Amino acid sequence: MDIFCRGVKPFPTPSLAEVLFWLRIMRDHAQFVDSGLPCAESGLKIEAQKFAAVFGDLEERVAKDAPGEEFSRLIAATTQAVGKFFAFKRHILHLLIDCRLCGSWLTPLFVDHMSREALYFRKLLKKITGCAMAFPVDAVVSENVFWVRGTADHFKFIRGLADPAERGLVSRAKVLGDKFDVLNLQVRDFAGILWHYRPTNELVRLEVDLRVASGEAVDFFTAAESLTARCAAATVIPPLLAGHIRRESEHWLAVLEIIRRFLLQDGEELDDDDEDEDD
Repeated sequence: MDIFCRGVKPFPTPSLAEVLFWLRIMRDHAQFVDSGLPCAESGLKIEAQKFAAVFGDLEERVAKDAPGEEFSRLIAATTQAVGKFFAFKRHILHLLIDCRLCGSWLTPLFVDHMSREALYFRKLLKKITGCAMAFPVDAVVSENVFWVRGTADHFKFIRGLADPAERGLVSRAKVLGDKFDVLNLQVRDFAGILWHYRPTNELVRLEVDLRVASGEAVDFFTAAESLTARCAAATVIPPLLAGHIRRESEHWLAVLEIIRRFLLQDGEELDDDDEDEDD
């Protein structure tokens, strides 16, 4: 199920590190919107700058690991800010698809991608005070859909910002992007098949495939960031975006490890069931 579906929640347990990671991502998003808007859109640019300042301030305050009620207030303030930022992104998206932001380098898919991540973060924050999904596998398969779709987007962004003369970089991005487009269909199938069910051997196998694919993505985005930083490739990829994508791909690997440990507790039981059937 998609992150936009009502009732879908992220799989990771909210933690200080998780909140700090997504605050940094939100701050990056605000900077992307600011730099991507036409100079004439001063009002929208100022609003984006304010969001960058808000998330930067929240990042600093949360990093102090304020205890008790103070931390709860920070989480409440963060939830409110992310909700407003989500609405702002959707507003920008609607302006784009209505052709009312001429001269912007922002694309509808890029803004939609950022809004999906804001919604994910908002739902993650609400898990601090709310309950988990009744069926843990629902959160796992939804997590797969979120990250695989997002990674497929990342490869499209890299391809769109690389000079066509960079045939090796563009070709590799296309191969991996096509791979993640196929994985996107596959994880959506599993999301429907396993909804309100339990872990299966097929899901365990799928998670292994995703870890392998995620590792390939991390390697590619790390190399792309290095090329961008050294001005060793003809691209218009902003260094901030290159690092942003690499950080997200590494974070996904960490989430997959959490899922692997969760499935491990049921893995032996699943294998034992298979052996009994063979007997």
